[in-house]
Amino acid sequence: MMKIKKKVIVLIVIAIIGGYGYSQKESLFIGNAENEEKISHKAINIQGEKVREKKIEEVIHLTGSMEENEKAFVSSKIGGKVHSIHAKDGDFVKKGQLLLGLESQDYQNKMELAKATVEKAKANFESSKINYERVKTLYDEGVASKSEYDKVNTLYLVAKADLSSAETSVLIAKEALDNTSICSPINGFITKKDVAIGQVLSPGMQLMEIRDLSSVYMTLDIKQSNLSKIKLNQEVKIMVDTYKDKVFKGYIKEIAPLANESSRTFKTKILIKNKDFLLKPGMFASCNIQTGIEKNVLYIPVTSLLGKEGAYYTYIIDKNVVKRVPVKIGEIINDTVAIESGLKKDEVVAVTNLNQLKDKDPVKLVAKK
Repeated sequence: MMKIKKKVIVLIVIAIIGGYGYSQKESLFIGNAENEEKISHKAINIQGEKVREKKIEEVIHLTGSMEENEKAFVSSKIGGKVHSIHAKDGDFVKKGQLLLGLESQDYQNKMELAKATVEKAKANFESSKINYERVKTLYDEGVASKSEYDKVNTLYLVAKADLSSAETSVLIAKEALDNTSICSPINGFITKKDVAIGQVLSPGMQLMEIRDLSSVYMTLDIKQSNLSKIKLNQEVKIMVDTYKDKVFKGYIKEIAPLANESSRTFKTKILIKNKDFLLKPGMFASCNIQTGIEKNVLYIPVTSLLGKEGAYYTYIIDKNVVKRVPVKIGEIINDTVAIESGLKKDEVVAVTNLNQLKDKDPVKLVAKK
């Protein structure tokens, strides 16, 4: 009975302590909310800068991709079995460099046979020529008959034609023999190899792909409205994400004479020297083309810009209150960004403590230290 009474007393004490704790917790929560409310209405110290205006040359900013200056496909002109391969994927090769060889014994034998045929035809020709000249002299003197002359003349002409045909056969056999050595048609990198030793080839079968990357093209589309602002051989500055701190120099080399029927844009090619082979086909790139046309541009510090592509914004300060304003940006130049819409000249934008700001927050503008 005493044990039961002790348990009841303990439970009552726990209940009283729990209730007191809950009351204290509720009081603490309310107190924090009041403090937060007071803090939220406290002005935040920030620094600001005016939206400025300057006259700059208009720049067309475009994107495109890289492609090789020249591409070549290596194939065999004759049939045969691959005997040796002298290059692999990724190798840099020079024009005329041996890439692979075919078994050549059959073609060597044909070459020797063609040479022997030439020697035989040459001997027959010399004999026919001597006989022809002898009979012709007799015919001119009236000793030989017309039929005798015609006969030796025909044999002479046939022998001459046979010799010419045999010599042509030698040239054909030599060309076939030479074609057992397959060489690179251009300087460049092997970007695809589809051949193996022992493989039997058919004439025209594609074996390798070689791309000349000593210079590359950036291809892009120009709107009709910008077509009059660019010209051939105009210098262009090109940027690639892979090399963020490097600017490549290119020149406009091709502008399509006809617009793309679906996009109504003109395909344009910019030639870039690629001495160190940094630029690769398929790379995404952007470029700035200066048009020579000056215009007034509003700009603000990059540090006052928030958001992401397609949804940029900043805060302007008006009567000690900040207002969130969506903006459309243009080119970023050093530590400033051009503003195409959303702001007016001489408006003041916040440049510090932006991560603490919300729309319509009270702020106190302080001078820079």
